[in-house]
Amino acid sequence: MNVLRNDGAFGFYTGHDSMGLFRSMKPVPGISKDPLLRKGDVTTPLVFRLSVIDGHIPLEDLQLATPVVLATEELERWYKDESVRRTVVREGSLRGTLFLPEGEGPFPGIIDMFGSTGGLTEFRAALLASRGFISYALPFFGYDDLPPTLADFDFDYILGAVDWFASHPSVRQGGIGVVGTSQGGDLSTSLNTILLIRH
Repeated sequence: MNVLRNDGAFGFYTGHDSMGLFRSMKPVPGISKDPLLRKGDVTTPLVFRLSVIDGHIPLEDLQLATPVVLATEELERWYKDESVRRTVVREGSLRGTLFLPEGEGPFPGIIDMFGSTGGLTEFRAALLASRGFISYALPFFGYDDLPPTLADFDFDYILGAVDWFASHPSVRQGGIGVVGTSQGGDLSTSLNTILLIRH
């Protein structure tokens, strides 16, 4: 099955897969600049317009074709459940976003870090909070007043974030999780090593 989104993403999958339409989406070369299908603003949904067209159009002709549309429907997919509270973190030198799930807590806690492109990425932390974790989307450079480059980054900043987050009243005592992608994954591994030595 081939699927083209109106913002220039397409996907391929075969067989029975309830999420195939979404998990297989990739940007159309030359149209989308982001190699991943992700949302910058997690307070609004991804909106998909799904259309059934008459006949078959090869992928290479999709941009040029004027198909006969038999039916169209829009579908919203949210990263953040409406019950999740999103709070901007500005505690001393710490920056980022805290996502708190619905309920009294305390909740299992997860720090979420991304990679060497810098900035603040929230979609995974929002998803985790929507599943019952209190999550902290932690940028470490290239955001707000943090160092502009990875070369200027100080690891003590991450250690301070761990201490602050672990002592948050909504975080369940007994340990927190750390998840990272790319450079954030390297930092997660280093952090685990340091915390094991500490304790």
